[in-house]
Amino acid sequence: MAALSACTDQTPSFNPTPAPTRPGQVVVIAGSPENYDPPRDGEYAIRSSAQSEGGLAVDSASGAIYLRVVSGSDKPVERIEPDGTLTVFHPKNPGDQLGLTRETLWIMSSYKGVRLSKMSLTSLAETEMLNTGRGHEIEVLDPSGDPLDARKREGLRETWADSRLVIRGDGVPVIVSRAGRLYEVAGPDKIREWNPTGYGEVLGNLTKGADLRPASAVAVGSNGLLILARSGLLQIGDGRARGIRIRMLSHGLPEWSAALPLDDGSTLLLGGTSAAEPDPRPGLVRQNGKLELLTYGKRRRCEGFDGSMGVLASSDPVGTSRMNNGDFVVADQTCGRVYRVRPPRQLAGVPHTR
Repeated sequence: MAALSACTDQTPSFNPTPAPTRPGQVVVIAGSPENYDPPRDGEYAIRSSAQSEGGLAVDSASGAIYLRVVSGSDKPVERIEPDGTLTVFHPKNPGDQLGLTRETLWIMSSYKGVRLSKMSLTSLAETEMLNTGRGHEIEVLDPSGDPLDARKREGLRETWADSRLVIRGDGVPVIVSRAGRLYEVAGPDKIREWNPTGYGEVLGNLTKGADLRPASAVAVGSNGLLILARSGLLQIGDGRARGIRIRMLSHGLPEWSAALPLDDGSTLLLGGTSAAEPDPRPGLVRQNGKLELLTYGKRRRCEGFDGSMGVLASSDPVGTSRMNNGDFVVADQTCGRVYRVRPPRQLAGVPHTR
């Protein structure tokens, strides 16, 4: 009987659902860096592969986390359940951008153009919503709801590559084009331009006529967005737009790729660590637009995980999301891990003069 009891005891000998317990702590919630095997239903996330090129979303209701992973020729989506185990999906769309609305997973690729689909999480049925490739026609409405003519639609074709998907706080999927224009998904093969007050002027001041080339876009509040690009930040809140010019490449700054909106109104900038930029230099943009550079010491190697903010600063974030309690979830491409981070209560760095 003792032997039988031992065989049927499924209690793990480790904590399958680690979480930060103090501000400034980083914990690994998924990913064993040496594991490249395809993920399987029922495996524990922290012992499975979490190698990802992008795509992460958090279900605010259940706390489940969705992650696009690389597994040979396949790119399944893992759902990290609240108990730390995995459920694995195999959508047809290979996109590396994910979003969630109620019982629906949105998937977008934008390598050459926009391909957007949605998958029901109850039936697993997948529906293609947008495809801007040759031979596909989509209806584009202006902000007032009137259709654009064919010539103007054709003029947009080259701006779909490298677009970003974000699910606004009210549940509406929004596409940020390479040019920086905002489009609400209005239905199958239909989008409508969203033009918050002052957005056109702010966009023009940041880009000076060039493409915006957004690196990331995250929802803020019920109707706001935070968009990060090489030229700076675009903030939308209460239907109005604001721009903060940074100009990373021309000012010797890291090419940040992720922006985390903090509770005090500031923004934490991550990424940019590379062979040419070996030491991490995260940034902090204050609510008044001032930029500070943070210091967390030398780069942390994957095998040197110590649970500090230096781990987050050293990461290559390819997906970020926020949990209901304020913790952030970050997919790190470099180490093939997913982190859960509790931001420090106060951040301070060295002021940078732009």
